[in-house]
Amino acid sequence: MGKKRKEIILKNVLMQLTDEAGVASKLKELGIPTLDKEGNFRGIKPILQDIRETDVKK
Repeated sequence: MGKKRKEIILKNVLMQLTDEAGVASKLKELGIPTLDKEGNFRGIKPILQDIRETDVKK
């Protein structure tokens, strides 16, 4: 996979994490915010950490 393709994939993932109607909405339902109090993206590491720490049953 080329560098440009990886950049596009990463951009799409980040856009979904900040889209309140998409993935961000589902994470919010689980108590995992993607935005901070000022409305800025929290970052991928803190979000992934929250996901790891959340006990989610299917």
